[in-house]
Amino acid sequence: MSLVRYGAVRDGLVCLIFACCLTACSSVSSHLSKSVDASPYRAELQKGVDARAVSPIGVFPVRIAGGKGLDPALAADFSEKLRRRLAAELPSEAFENPARSALRQRALENVLESRLPSHRQAALFGELTGVSSVVYGTINRFGTDASRDMRDLAGASAGFSLWLIEAGSGRILWQCNYTNFNQPLSENLLRIQESAAQGFRYRSSPELLNYGLEKVVADLRLIVSPKGVTE
Repeated sequence: MSLVRYGAVRDGLVCLIFACCLTACSSVSSHLSKSVDASPYRAELQKGVDARAVSPIGVFPVRIAGGKGLDPALAADFSEKLRRRLAAELPSEAFENPARSALRQRALENVLESRLPSHRQAALFGELTGVSSVVYGTINRFGTDASRDMRDLAGASAGFSLWLIEAGSGRILWQCNYTNFNQPLSENLLRIQESAAQGFRYRSSPELLNYGLEKVVADLRLIVSPKGVTE
């Protein structure tokens, strides 16, 4: 074989290998992009928001999203857990004053009797209770699981949408969306960090819901105390 012919064959093989590599990389990139979009928790803080515009934070009762057919007690339990966790994790000056519980209850009763949309109810509640901002939202999904058997847990799921709004005006300061379900790592390798945090095992719907709640608490803690926070 002449040197010229050998060189042509060699160059052809190099081009073929390079083209295959590009195709493979493109396929992997596309798969990774879809995986990134599948992240269970997404949150956004509006530009220019600082602790002074947020603290202290109040919690308006979370509700069940319309048409979901879920037990209202689930939302009440979630709201109370969120209040307890924020009270435990945020600086005292960054959360609603517990000494004002009677005022909070009266304001809540008055607001819930109104025909205002949830957003306006939450904003009014914040104004009446003297906080700077209010967390409110809806639980959008909650799968049921009858036992701890992994086959039953495969259908477990949980999801919610929350907003942090300015008391009175209702201006959105922060918002998050959370949708989580048990998913094999083989279907989404980029969720390995989430799976590790959940112990590399299937979780029940209450556990998935609580995992999202802790994400919210961590986010709000970081917002009110942007310096010196360690995760």
